[in-house]
Amino acid sequence: PTDPAKLGEGLQNVVIVLICNDNAVAAQVGKSFKECGVEHVRFTSSDEMDSKISCEGFLQMEKTYVYLGQEDLYSDFAYDLLSQLTTHCVLLTFGPHFQVNNSQGHYRSLVQVLPSVLIKSITSYAAKRPGLARSDSFNSYRSAAGDHF
Repeated sequence: PTDPAKLGEGLQNVVIVLICNDNAVAAQVGKSFKECGVEHVRFTSSDEMDSKISCEGFLQMEKTYVYLGQEDLYSDFAYDLLSQLTTHCVLLTFGPHFQVNNSQGHYRSLVQVLPSVLIKSITSYAAKRPGLARSDSFNSYRSAAGDHF
């Protein structure tokens, strides 16, 4: 069995911003993040995230932010704001339709991926530098690695 604390070690300087309006999914994924000691915050909409990250003191510049968003709640404006306000930002999405073209990685479902696999893949994306998920560099990155789970 994998030690959850060890699994989360690669995400010590990472904050996962979960955009999800499904309480059951958010609870299950949040439990996995908590067990692994992964800092995360959940919003039920992109608008809710926009208002929070704009508040002084919410974002920590030394952290990497992973926008892990439900594809039908994704907003270019919200992601661009997060990526402009942080030093390093990664865009990952989930949902059945693969709707977000500029996503670095996509999960069909967060609850159908083993928690250890989810944590390891997020760790891998968060380690990639510089902020390759920004819209202007997406096409060159996508041809190299566009992953789907």
